[in-house]
Amino acid sequence: MTISHSHFYSLLSEKSKKGITAHKDDSMIIAQVSIAPVGVGVDLSIYVKKAVQILKNETERCETNAMATVVETETIQQLFNAVNHAHSKVLTMPNVQRVITEIKIDHRQDKNATIDSKIQAATSKEQ
Repeated sequence: MTISHSHFYSLLSEKSKKGITAHKDDSMIIAQVSIAPVGVGVDLSIYVKKAVQILKNETERCETNAMATVVETETIQQLFNAVNHAHSKVLTMPNVQRVITEIKIDHRQDKNATIDSKIQAATSKEQ
């Protein structure tokens, strides 16, 4: 299911009104982000570099891999602000008329998860 950015914020607002918090003090939000212009050719490295530079400056941690960038933030608002800034910057670069941004969010409230803890859990030997 895909929902709009504004619809997501309205859902968070409804939860806040009901006393359900969107963030606990000890939790970390992990998100996979992909920002790519459409119709500018096959070499996207200059656009990716600009987006990653912004994400590195505006998140707690930023790890780029071959297909996307994984970030850690303390709040959902910090995540959306960083992604919005990176998305907007790519959209204003020369010859860019269209940008597709994908965000996959892992927002745990039951325990503090980080990029490192998720990798460790996935790669540790079963006991």
